Amino acid sequence: MNLVTVNDIDITPYINKKSYKVNSKMESESWQDGNFVEHRIQVRKRITGSFEIAVYGYQDMDLQAFLDNWNEAVDNGVVTMGLFVQNDNQFKAIEAYYDMSGVAHHELLNGDYYDRVTISITER
Repeated sequence: MNLVTVNDIDITPYINKKSYKVNSKMESESWQDGNFVEHRIQVRKRITGSFEIAVYGYQDMDLQAFLDNWNEAVDNGVVTMGLFVQNDNQFKAIEAYYDMSGVAHHELLNGDYYDRVTISITER
């Protein structure tokens, strides 16, 4: 099962499955009436979450190749991607704001590098 595709490339093999936490949450507007009763109108569902990738040259995917692929799907700081939404049990295509933070950068015995990056997304 695909968890994430970016730029038509499945990056699921590089995802730490235990770190994958992508869900949708209902967003609503609320107000309080004169009797102090709260009212809510459900506006939309928004997908948010995070996952960790590990790249180390498997299938020619090192960190630079991953970033090149990712950046091809980015326009004005928004990435277009497909991902599996756990609490909806559906694969959805979305545009999302994202943040990447490095977790590890280690040299391997063969001279390649092992890189771990955490990616957080919020649907636009």
